[in-house]
Amino acid sequence: MEINRDLIFLIIMIAMASFAYTEAVLEGDEGWAKDKKVWRFKIGWGYDYTSYHIVAYYVLFPILIIVLPLAIAGFSWSFFWFLLSSYLLGTIIEDFLWFVFNPKRPLRMWNPKETKWYPWVKYGKVALPVSYVVKFILAIIILVYLS
Repeated sequence: MEINRDLIFLIIMIAMASFAYTEAVLEGDEGWAKDKKVWRFKIGWGYDYTSYHIVAYYVLFPILIIVLPLAIAGFSWSFFWFLLSSYLLGTIIEDFLWFVFNPKRPLRMWNPKETKWYPWVKYGKVALPVSYVVKFILAIIILVYLS
């Protein structure tokens, strides 16, 4: 079976964009489910992780984005690494689009002063969430060297 990686990548990005919309509607103006009754796990430096983010990002999405395609197409390391890198890039897209889709917390609020639920790194006038930088670098390394 020939695998159309471009199509799979596009489907993953569309799925993550869809989740961004859903999450923006559910969370409203308080990202990271600040106003929701969910379990919270402290991760240090004043940040926490919610139970629903843990389930979505570390159980549900990996099953749907990595395990299911491998179960259907058959396992190969190259395909696994491709799916993992696509997933990492998809999580960046999903998080960023949350601000695009959220009328209560629009894109202009995507900055370190108004969005404090994750750490940011600054380079000159550019600020990005640390997780975006780490995931992007990992995804590119995986795509170039492993997939």
